[in-house]
Amino acid sequence: MIEIKQSITANKAILLLHGMTGEPAELYYLGKYLHRLGFDVYIPELPGHCQGTEALKRTTWQDWLNFSFEEYDRLKKEYDVVYISGICLGAVLALCVAMERDDLEKIACLSTTLFLDGWSIPKIIFLLPVVLYTVIKFFYAWPESSSLGVKNEKVRGKVQEALEKDDAKILDCFPAISILQILRLSRYTIKRLSKVKSEVLIIHSERDDIASTKSGDIVYKNIGSKIKEYIKLKDSYHLIVLDDEKDFVFKKTGDFFMGL
Repeated sequence: MIEIKQSITANKAILLLHGMTGEPAELYYLGKYLHRLGFDVYIPELPGHCQGTEALKRTTWQDWLNFSFEEYDRLKKEYDVVYISGICLGAVLALCVAMERDDLEKIACLSTTLFLDGWSIPKIIFLLPVVLYTVIKFFYAWPESSSLGVKNEKVRGKVQEALEKDDAKILDCFPAISILQILRLSRYTIKRLSKVKSEVLIIHSERDDIASTKSGDIVYKNIGSKIKEYIKLKDSYHLIVLDDEKDFVFKKTGDFFMGL
């Protein structure tokens, strides 16, 4: 858990949820930016993450969802206002919390991942059902693409260095059984998007290497929110909070939560 708090207790907080196979640190700079705007920021580790491949394989989409509810409810006991933002899997979880918590006024969905259909996904993805619905799913893992979700070469190099550390918290692969879990969560989410009434900001890159804008399109079209904004980026891959347009993403997210 990363906590970025004011010296004097604030009355508003933001819960940031990281992505599939990722870690809280990927949202640290966004958290620092939001902290400067007056929010206390909490970036927890999702269940099964940051503990290696086997730990991730033992968790289900319900584990991720229940954890997100618990974190939001915990913060609501401490703060007058709590908002949520998430990237990738974290964005999907933010939508799910908004479906069930009427007092959640605003969520920001970054690189929402309902489908694994980005340009770096291997063409043999059509074999995924064969893998997911056989015993193979317990053993196979899709390797991380060479793009690593980042267009900026310097940042990509830092991500590569983090992957190569002996104590790396992020993974260089996507376990097949975990892909099955995120796809089940996706189906659950899509069926219930009309229940989302919160104000919603959606930011997605047209060059996302993991999930195409199809995910953002479906969210924008089907949520029940009266106030919603959809921004498409042109110069980033999946990890838009680390890539070339991160400053723009930070500002738009901050302005959204500040009501500007």
